[in-house]
Amino acid sequence: MTTKLRLILGALLLATLTSLPAVAQRGEFGDHLSRPHYAPDRTVDVEHYRLEMAFDPENKQVSGQVSIRFTAIRDSLTTVELDAGPMEIDAVVLDEMEEASDGLEFQHDGETLRVELPRALRSGETVTLTVRYTARPQVGLYFVGPDDAYPDRPAQVWSQGEAEDNHHWFPSFDFPNDRATSEEIYTVPADWTAVGNGEFLGVEENPGGRTRSFHYRMDVPHVSYLVSVVAGRMERYTDDLDGLPIEYYVPEGTGEETARRSFDLTPAMMRFFNERIGVPYPYASYTQSCAVDFIWGGMENIGATTQSAETLHDATASLDTDSWGLVAHELAHQWFGDLLTCADWSHAWLNESFATYWENLWREHHQGRDEFQYQLIADRDAYLEEDRERYRRALVEYRYTDPMDLFDSHLYPKGSWILHMMRGVLGDEAFFKAINHYVLTYREQVVETEDLRKAMSQATGVNMTRYFDQWVYHGGHLELQVTRDWDPDAGILTLHFAQTQELDDKTPLYALPLHVAVDTTEGTVHRVVRLERASHDLTVRLDGEPLLVRIDPDFQVLMELDHQRPVAEMLRALSLNPSVAGRILVARDLAKRATAVEATPDLAAALADDPFYGVRAEAAKALGELRGDAARDALIRAVRADPEARVRAAAASALGSFREDDVAAAALEDSLGSERAYGTQAAAVLALGKMDAPGARQAARRALQRDSHRERVRAAALEALGEMGNRDDIPLVREWIAYGKPPRARQAAVAALAVLARAEEHREELVEQLIELLDDRYIWVRRAAIEGLGELHASEALDRLERSAQVEVHARLRKLARASVQQIREAKGSGKSVAELNAELEELRAETRRQAHRIEELEKRVQ
Repeated sequence: MTTKLRLILGALLLATLTSLPAVAQRGEFGDHLSRPHYAPDRTVDVEHYRLEMAFDPENKQVSGQVSIRFTAIRDSLTTVELDAGPMEIDAVVLDEMEEASDGLEFQHDGETLRVELPRALRSGETVTLTVRYTARPQVGLYFVGPDDAYPDRPAQVWSQGEAEDNHHWFPSFDFPNDRATSEEIYTVPADWTAVGNGEFLGVEENPGGRTRSFHYRMDVPHVSYLVSVVAGRMERYTDDLDGLPIEYYVPEGTGEETARRSFDLTPAMMRFFNERIGVPYPYASYTQSCAVDFIWGGMENIGATTQSAETLHDATASLDTDSWGLVAHELAHQWFGDLLTCADWSHAWLNESFATYWENLWREHHQGRDEFQYQLIADRDAYLEEDRERYRRALVEYRYTDPMDLFDSHLYPKGSWILHMMRGVLGDEAFFKAINHYVLTYREQVVETEDLRKAMSQATGVNMTRYFDQWVYHGGHLELQVTRDWDPDAGILTLHFAQTQELDDKTPLYALPLHVAVDTTEGTVHRVVRLERASHDLTVRLDGEPLLVRIDPDFQVLMELDHQRPVAEMLRALSLNPSVAGRILVARDLAKRATAVEATPDLAAALADDPFYGVRAEAAKALGELRGDAARDALIRAVRADPEARVRAAAASALGSFREDDVAAAALEDSLGSERAYGTQAAAVLALGKMDAPGARQAARRALQRDSHRERVRAAALEALGEMGNRDDIPLVREWIAYGKPPRARQAAVAALAVLARAEEHREELVEQLIELLDDRYIWVRRAAIEGLGELHASEALDRLERSAQVEVHARLRKLARASVQQIREAKGSGKSVAELNAELEELRAETRRQAHRIEELEKRVQ
C-alpha cells in the first residue's frame, strides 16, 4: 500500500472519530441505595431444620411447620429472631412446652419473626423451636402450571433460595453465616414426585389416597439457602458412580434420550472433580431436577441441583449447544458453595468464581486445551465489557444494595481468571495441592477470602498477600504496552514493557511474572520478566531474526495487551502461533490494525483451514469488520461449507456488515433455506435484517414460523424486524408479545418493540405498551421492558420504573430498574431530547457506513 493511501485512510478515520459523541465514562458500582453490608450477629447456633409441609398447587399455598434445633451462644437469651416473609403464623412452640399450651408470644412484621422465650437460655443450652404457618409466597417458592393460554405447561412447585429468599416459604436464619443439617417431609399430590436434599428415606401414601409424602435427610451441615424442593409429574433416570446414586428428574413427556443428552456426562464430571479436588463427593446422592420456567440457569442446592428445563434440548440444538458447562458448574458448587460456603455475600466469589473455573477445568479435561483457552477468551471478554462499559470494582465488595448486585461478570469470569492466574503463578502441582488443603481445612464451614489466602500460603510456602491485595481486594487489570528494538548486527532483541492502566484507589500497579517466547528459525527462546514497576526492559540474545514474539504464550495473565509489532509478524502469528488464544487475539488485532488488502488473504485462509473452530469463527468476525469482496466471498464459502455450525453462524453474522450487497444477501437467504442448526438460522435472519436487504422482511416473517430451542430463530427474526424499523411490522411484533406466545419469543418481541419505538412518529404508543409490560407475569418480559425503557431514555416511564425498583419481587430486576432510571436521568441531564439522541446515533451509523464504503473503494484501486 502506498504512503499516500495510508494518509487518506488516516484522514478518513480521523473524520469518523471526531464525529463521535463523547464516550461515556465508566460508572460506579452500586447506586444511591447502596450501603455497606456485613454478616449479622448470631445469638444462636442452628443445628438442624426439620421441614414438614404440604404443597397446594391449586391455591399456590404451602402449609405446615418447621422445627429448628439450636444452641444458645450467649447467656440469658430471652428472645430469638427468625427471618420469615409474609405468611400467617399459627403458633410457635418450644419442645419443652405442654401439648395443650397456647404457644409462645411472638411478633411478626412480614420479614422478621421475633419469639419471646418462656425462660432465659444459658450459653450452650440446646432447644427446639417449632413454627406452624401457612404461606402464599411471591418469591422463594414458585407454583407453575397450565392455564388457558398455556394449556400444556407442566404443573410444578420449585424453590429458589439464593440469596435470601427461602424465608418466604419457611422461617429460618436466612443468611449464609450459619450451617445446620436438615430433614424434609414434603407432601404433594398423589401422582407427583417431590425431590429434596440428601438421602431419600422413603415415600408414604397418605390416608384418602390424594397425597403422598417424600422424606429426605441431609446429614452434612449447610447454609439455609441451599434447602430446596422440586415437585411435579416427572420422569426419573439414574446413573451411579462407584455405588453413589446419581438421578435426573425431568418433566413428564421428556424422554430418556433428551434427558441424557443434557446430563449423561455427570458421572464422568464427578469422577474428575473427585480426583482434581482430592476430596470425594461428600453427600449420599446427587440429583438434578429440571424446573419449568425456572428463573435462572441452575442452582446448586445441596445434593440436589435445580436446573432450568430450558437446558433440555433436541438433537438439532446439539449441533451448536450443550448442557455441559451448566452441569459442570452446578456440580462444582457441591464443593465450592455447599461444602464450603461464603460467610457473607461480599465473599461470594469463593462460591461462583470457583464453580466457573472448575467448569472450565472440566472442558480442559474433556475437550482439550484449545476449548479451555476459548472459554477463557469468552470469560475475559465478558469481564472486560463490564469493566469498560459499566463499572470497576474489587472482587470483595461490602457496599451494595442487594446481594444479587454482586452476581456479575466480576464475580464469575473475572474471579475465575484470578484462580487461573494463581494456577499460573504457583504451577499445577502446587495450585491443586493448595486447593485440596483449602477444602480439607474448611469443609463444612463458612469461609472468607482470608481463609483461602492462608490455605494457599500454608500449602505452598508462597506469601500470597500481595497477589490477593492486587487482584481480589482491588479492581481492574493489567494494561500492558509492549514495544521493541531489534539489533540485527548484534542479534539482540530488546522488549519494552509499560503498564498503562490509570492508577487510582481501585487500580494498582501490578507485580507478577510474565512469560515471553521468541520464535526464530533456530528454535524458541523462553524468558520471564517480573513486572513490578511501571516499565521494564527485557533483552534477549537470539541466533536469528525473531519470527514471532509471543507475550504470555500460555494465556495465563488477565490483561489488555497492546503489542506493537509489524503486520507481517501478525500474519505469521495467525497461522503459526500454537496457542488458540494467541491466534484469536491476533485475528482481532488484524481487524483493528491492518488494512483489508493486508489481512484479508490470511484471515480467509484461517477461516478455511484453522483446525480449531473458535479461531475460524474469530477470523469470520474479523473479515466482517474489514469487508471487501474477497472477505465476503470467504464468508460465503464458510456459511455454505464449514463443518462446524458455530463457524457457519459466525460467518453469517459477519455477512450482516455487507449492506447493499446482493451477493451477500442471496447467500444468507440460501443459508436460511438449507441450514439445520438453529444458531446459524438465527444469525442469517438477523444479518439480513441488519443489512436491511430487499427480502429481509419476508425472510424474518417466514422465520417466525420456525420452532427452535429457546426460540432462538423466532427471537432473531423479531430482532431483525426491530432493526429494520418498518412501521408496518409493529402489529406483527405486538402479536408476538401476547400472553400465550412462547415466553422467550415474547421477550424478544418486547425488545424489538423498544427498538421500533426509537422512531418519533410511533414512540408514544409503544412506550405506553412497554410501561404496561412492567407488570407482566413473565420475568423475562418484565426484564426486556425495563431495559427497553432505559435504552429509550423514556422519561415518561420514570415513575413506573422507580416503582419497579421498589416493588419488583426479583432482586436482579430491581437492579435493572434502578439502572434504567439512572440512564433516563443522565439523558435528561444532557439537555438533548430523545429524538436528538436517536438522530445523532443514526447519523453516526450512516457516516460510519459511508466512510467504510469509501475505504473499500480506495483499497480496490490498489489491489
